[in-house]
Amino acid sequence: MSGNGNMGTGIFMQRLRRRWNILCRRLIRDTRGLAAMEAALTLPVLLLMMVAAADLTQVFSANRKTMLAASTIGDLISQKDDGEITEAELSGIYNIAKPILMPWTDDQFGITVAAYSLDAAGNPEQKWSFSEGSITCNLPADIEDKVKTVLSPGLDIIVTVSCMNIPAYSTLVFSREAMQLSNFVFLRPRETDTITCSDCS
Repeated sequence: MSGNGNMGTGIFMQRLRRRWNILCRRLIRDTRGLAAMEAALTLPVLLLMMVAAADLTQVFSANRKTMLAASTIGDLISQKDDGEITEAELSGIYNIAKPILMPWTDDQFGITVAAYSLDAAGNPEQKWSFSEGSITCNLPADIEDKVKTVLSPGLDIIVTVSCMNIPAYSTLVFSREAMQLSNFVFLRPRETDTITCSDCS
């Protein structure tokens, strides 16, 4: 009886292995649902790449516009031929530069303009500054070290900083704050050695 029992168990195991092999071969050959699986794996990666590409395009475009705005505003200020400028004139120059920002609007933009000269000890000294726009645009922390390399005694340097907040697509995906881009330019007054602003801070 025990021999018959062992024989029955052996036959059962052989059949089980045979069925298992058949199922494995069927599973290997079965490609149904493969496309859906590949799509599920690759779609998130493709979406992230698309968002990254869109963000980079926006950043490059906005960076070019902030640099162009800073250059334009600084250039218009440096052309003052009487050596004096007012806050009203600076606000007017800011308004002239607004079309440069399109398709972005001025509620995402801000500028800071400052004039520097050398004091008696040969150190950079801020003579006046002016800010305009919807966002705070700070001067670089090391601005005095930067202007010191280009300042000459008796000559001013006009520093124009432009900033823009970019609501990138990734901010919607990852709940991040908008990116802020900033560019600055140094320009000397063209017609005079110095430019003063009596009603600026």
